[in-house]
Amino acid sequence: MWIVTGPFDVELNDPEIAEKLLKCGKTYAIGRKDCDLTLQSKKVSKISAKIIVGGWDADDIANPDSIPTLRIVNHRPKAMRIHREGQEEMVDPGETKDLPDGCQVQIIDGLPISVFLKAIARFYWREVMCYETHSKIQGPMSAEGCAALGIHWIQSPSAAVTHHLIPSYNLTPPVVASLLSNATLVTQEWLREVLRLGALSRGEPFSLENSFELPSPVRFRPGFATSLRDALKDDSTWEPNEERVGLFRRMKFIFVGETGREVTSEYREVVARGGGEYEAFAVSWGTLRWRKMLAKSVLWAKKLDGKVVLVAHGEAMEAAVGVEAWEDLVATAKE
Repeated sequence: MWIVTGPFDVELNDPEIAEKLLKCGKTYAIGRKDCDLTLQSKKVSKISAKIIVGGWDADDIANPDSIPTLRIVNHRPKAMRIHREGQEEMVDPGETKDLPDGCQVQIIDGLPISVFLKAIARFYWREVMCYETHSKIQGPMSAEGCAALGIHWIQSPSAAVTHHLIPSYNLTPPVVASLLSNATLVTQEWLREVLRLGALSRGEPFSLENSFELPSPVRFRPGFATSLRDALKDDSTWEPNEERVGLFRRMKFIFVGETGREVTSEYREVVARGGGEYEAFAVSWGTLRWRKMLAKSVLWAKKLDGKVVLVAHGEAMEAAVGVEAWEDLVATAKE
């Protein structure tokens, strides 16, 4: 979602800074009067510039790497300055240039230093990427609404997901992966409310184009799954937590199974999302190969001051190779 901040709709000496959504496929005029983004100063041209936001479609909202274009057209008789990361670029009269994420545009010249910094428009990309695994959003403005606002809506996992849409809290691999990447867990209704606010015209209360503020996730918390342990039925447990990021760094998981191919893509994603590594072992490979794998993994962990984690379903492994063979593997792991 492209956002602009600046002293719009207020006097330049007013401490308030407005934050507004720029919708995809639209053009916004910046000027002194009757403009989409109004600057109340006599030094501002009737139309100083136009901001052009590129269009988006269903393919774009499903592509995590897609960002709509953002361009500025200088309508002033003088050049404009674009600042980003210590670099300055000039936009000559009548010229069109791309606006990169995090840039600042000096709209007005000749102001006293006391208000100079307030006469700058700042543009930034606010990533909102919603991940939903099964159900589809109902209503006529689902994909179209997401495309209009610049919201990613995907059905495959990604570390860039900001909001995971679920009906209830449950310890499924996709939910655990989202927790490890600090995503916010909300119900589908959160996205519906964002789409509703984004569809409002600028003159209506709570319109995102008028004042950008996303709905609070607290209002759209999922319920608790009936199978969930009581100890996990606490909303704070499921909120974003920076301490989870990189939780599995310097950890190697060894998944033990009957064939060595039982590790699903969902569990591989969980390990990767936590920054860990994994290997697979088939119980039929025997104790000698098991000992070699363990020795190699333990050496890896010692070099990194890390840890090796063994994962297996004991009863299933006993059924696969017999009690004695399984006990030999367990005893080897304890050496």
